[in-house]
Amino acid sequence: MPAEPDDEHSVGSWLPGLQDELLHPPRQHRSRRSMAQILTAAETVWTRDGPGGFTMAAISEESGISIGGLYSRFNGKHGLVLAVKDRLLTRLEQDAAERLHDHGKGLDHTVRELVTFLAQADLSAVARSLGTAVSPDEELFARGALAWQRLCASFCTAALRDAHEIGHRDPELALAMTFQVAMSCMASAGHTGGWIGLPKSRTPISDEVVDMCLNYLRA
Repeated sequence: MPAEPDDEHSVGSWLPGLQDELLHPPRQHRSRRSMAQILTAAETVWTRDGPGGFTMAAISEESGISIGGLYSRFNGKHGLVLAVKDRLLTRLEQDAAERLHDHGKGLDHTVRELVTFLAQADLSAVARSLGTAVSPDEELFARGALAWQRLCASFCTAALRDAHEIGHRDPELALAMTFQVAMSCMASAGHTGGWIGLPKSRTPISDEVVDMCLNYLRA
């Protein structure tokens, strides 16, 4: 199982995983508010117009902040792209941490919460938003790997509260495998070509994944 991140960085901090030279972190309340305004506008443009429409001019118009103001915060378009994608991953981490908090309500509950979260998150849509397949980037790849590690840690921490229900000889390994299988299955669900001969709806697939994972963990 991946090492559990410390409390300070168990979910996003200030754009974790990005190179320091890509942006200038705000230090005053007004500057932080302007930064949030820029990021919200940038995310809107990215989601609405895609990579082709993601320009500094479009973000400036959406945010109401001059292009010069954008460059005073970000070292060009590349830094802003990474910041937007980091924001998407941070939100995913936060949602998972809240949903998979240490409930101790039984292994069935925790596994179902994981699979339901992954289904509702629509991981294929997240992947398209990140655009990793189209334009691979070392910083983005590292940030994505960190997010998957944090998601796995959130699940494993919660599930280990009910380790007595796990029949596998190595509970931590079994939980890490369960996470990877669930992640792969739900990322493919509903994606064209991802489920040949299986229902397109995520609901029946989710139920099957839950049963498969629980049978493995308890074997």
